[in-house]
Amino acid sequence: MTTKLNALALVLFLAVAVIAVNLGARAVLGSAKLDLTEGKLYTLTDASRRIARSAEEPLRLTLFFSRSIAREEPGLLAYGQRVESLLREYASASRGTPGEIRVSVIDPEPFSEAEDQAVAAGIAPIPMSDGRQVYIGLVGTNSTTGQEVIPSLGDVSERFLEYEVSRLISVLAQPERPVVGLLTSLPMGGAPATPTTPARQPWQVFAAMRGLLDVRMLGPDVQQIDDDVDVLMLAHPKGLTDRARFTIDQWVLSGKPAVVLLDPLCEADIPSDAQQNPMALMNADRTSDLPELLEAWGVRMDPGLIAGDLENAQSVQVASRPGTAAEVTRYLPWLDLGPEYIDGESALTGRVSRLMFGTSGYIQPALPPEGEAPAASVTITPLVTTSDETMLLDAERFRFGVQPAQLLSEFASRGEGVTLAALVEGDFVTAFPEGLPGVGEDMLNAGRGRVLLFADADLLADRFWVQSQTMFGQVVGFQRVSDNGDMLISALETLSGNADLVEVRARGRYTRPFTVVQDLRADAEQRYNAEQRELQERLEQTQERILELQSQRPEDDTTLLSDEQARQIEEFQQELIDTRRRLRQVRLELNREVDALGARVKFINIALLPAAVALAAVGLGLARRASAQRDRANVAARERGSAA
Repeated sequence: MTTKLNALALVLFLAVAVIAVNLGARAVLGSAKLDLTEGKLYTLTDASRRIARSAEEPLRLTLFFSRSIAREEPGLLAYGQRVESLLREYASASRGTPGEIRVSVIDPEPFSEAEDQAVAAGIAPIPMSDGRQVYIGLVGTNSTTGQEVIPSLGDVSERFLEYEVSRLISVLAQPERPVVGLLTSLPMGGAPATPTTPARQPWQVFAAMRGLLDVRMLGPDVQQIDDDVDVLMLAHPKGLTDRARFTIDQWVLSGKPAVVLLDPLCEADIPSDAQQNPMALMNADRTSDLPELLEAWGVRMDPGLIAGDLENAQSVQVASRPGTAAEVTRYLPWLDLGPEYIDGESALTGRVSRLMFGTSGYIQPALPPEGEAPAASVTITPLVTTSDETMLLDAERFRFGVQPAQLLSEFASRGEGVTLAALVEGDFVTAFPEGLPGVGEDMLNAGRGRVLLFADADLLADRFWVQSQTMFGQVVGFQRVSDNGDMLISALETLSGNADLVEVRARGRYTRPFTVVQDLRADAEQRYNAEQRELQERLEQTQERILELQSQRPEDDTTLLSDEQARQIEEFQQELIDTRRRLRQVRLELNREVDALGARVKFINIALLPAAVALAAVGLGLARRASAQRDRANVAARERGSAA
């Protein structure tokens, strides 16, 4: 009886000890955790931590999450919990700063005041199959009137979840609209009508910029850029004075970001008198290049070459000869680029999936003269590239027009792609080492800079990213056909809002597929498809043989099938049965391999690992017991020695 009471007391003591340890650990360690995932998926990046601590006033993040409904959807519940955990990481990182972040979670149950609050805040519901609506959106507010909303986190790729939250916090911490200094030779802002030319409407990308950013126009002779300008944008800059280039040089060396769009042949750069004088277009200088600045930034763009990509060439309609019907063909210098040619890890381009470029150049590192060290120490991160089926085309031949079919007939791949857009950052040097006459001695000779560089300016033109929608001859709206404008505005916001945002890249994948099983299935599918193709080929061969036999049958033979045909069909049917049996065998072997692998994994997780832990515990216990026995023996020996 005493033994049972002792055992019961021991169990109760252990239970109380476990509870006490958990409560004590929670009180002492708080939200401390150990992130052992590849890529530290559950740990904020250093850049996000700096953003969390950047605000000068308290911020509040309110997560509207339909937890009660999401309990029935394990995937949605796990995602919502992941979002909540991430927000609390930001709150923890901001602790002790003037802009401490407070997080609250609201469950907008159907027909509740919380649901009305979510709708009023602009949170978009996600409809479910049973007719109910789920909310999972984020509202951020500062201590004044600033408010930012992510209407539906369900539309945000989990890999960019940290970026979107960091961006929201960054905007709240700096509520003023970013200021962009725009220098361009293109009629992006439109132009009034003249006696010889009709009015030009503003480009859609310019209208979008004016709606979200404070855009200040700069001239080709700019001598100073205001201190409150957050980012400098150069779009097809032509005719710049030496003083303007020097001003740009000093801007970049000061550490402020720049977005530069150059072009070997800008198709959107059309002289105002081109309609009355076609030769004006042919003779116009439609090239923009800043060779001395690019050299100082460690990059170069050959203004005489255009990138042509056979794999990504846009399809166009063109008549081979006047008066003939138009035919669809590919035009090598007009590029339609999918996600595989866009850096999905960068905060600047990771959220776009389709870009269109027109007669673009390409970017490459600037090689120093032989025996000399590079002037600038920079990192060039390609953001948009072409496929390996790329050919470099002479820009001069496009001045007078070229037929798409002719380009296709002359195509010869260089065997590797080229870079169309890149982020250049690092230690830059000045392009004016001897200074500039009339400028003071307080110039910068070196500095750490960041330049987002494009080898194409046509990507800004409406034709490469929107299509107008008309009604009764009037334009009533625009439909996006690419992500060009969205990418540019997002990049301007990112670069101007907070430099740390550029460092918040896409995270790894949180759902880790069982790649071994996927490989097994892929291998079996490959074998299955090979069998299927073989069966189809045999079917076609047999049908051809039957037709051949039928053509050899005498005209007066009225039998439906000859003996030879019947034999052929019988052989094919048997062959069909055998092939289907082989296909079933492939599937059966696949299932056996997957089941065997699953059994091994279950054995390891359920039996082997616990057994290993138990053996380790037993071994540790035995080692401690042996050590205690040795200690007691040593003590006893010393006592006997003392007594003697």
